[in-house]
Amino acid sequence: MGRMTDVLTDQQWAVLAPLIEACRPYRKTQHRDLQHGIEVLM
Repeated sequence: MGRMTDVLTDQQWAVLAPLIEACRPYRKTQHRDLQHGIEVLM
């Protein structure tokens, strides 16, 4: 199986990242690689 390419471009991620962070529960520990986690779900 080949390597998976990025699902979201850097430009798309720049728009989504602040929205995702704004929805995170208070005092939630930081996710090590939030972009990767979101791409896995997509």
